[in-house]
Amino acid sequence: MRRNENHGGFTLVELLLAATLGALVVTAAFASIALVLRGYKQYKNRSDAYEPARAALARMNREISSAFLSPHTGRTRFVGMPQTVEGIELDQLTFVSVVNDPQRSLEGESDLCEIEYFIDVDPETPERWLQVRYDATPDEDPFTGGASHLLGPNIVSMTLYYFDGEFWLNQWDSEEQIPMAVNITLGVLKSDAESPEDLELFSTIAYPMAYRDTGSEGTNVETTSQT
Repeated sequence: MRRNENHGGFTLVELLLAATLGALVVTAAFASIALVLRGYKQYKNRSDAYEPARAALARMNREISSAFLSPHTGRTRFVGMPQTVEGIELDQLTFVSVVNDPQRSLEGESDLCEIEYFIDVDPETPERWLQVRYDATPDEDPFTGGASHLLGPNIVSMTLYYFDGEFWLNQWDSEEQIPMAVNITLGVLKSDAESPEDLELFSTIAYPMAYRDTGSEGTNVETTSQT
């Protein structure tokens, strides 16, 4: 009787080929996972770096929207001053805002607060970052008093424009009228920047309450890149 020489197992060559293909599949899978993780890490680092700008814009939008100006007192003004240092926009804004703090009202204190936004240009400090000054006792000198603290780390530029109903102006100084809108652009130095002008820009438009009935209120934050 003839013996059946067909075996149901794999030959050595087939096993080696299968092992090689399996190793290639595993290597490709690990490479894909590493690529995804690297991309996620880069995205997270970028998001973490720029989140302070978005947070600062939201806070500035809220406070400018509550700006208060009374022609019957010299203690309220809305003053925006343009400033450029070494080609970087370092505008400054000083105004009085309604803080809506019930506890302060019950204690007999005013709901008004002087607020000033500015980029630190003090040569004694290495970082030129966005600062805010709060003064809970508005007086006839809106540019002094109170205390300053960091508002936006890594924010190195600020550009402001003010809408008077017809034109966008780069400065504003009034004791009688608040601009209808304020365009705010903050610049964050890119992580791979080759020059101080290489910024990632974040913008929004704040609409003071007095003009919100125009239907043009906007709170979205837009991002553009400056190359």
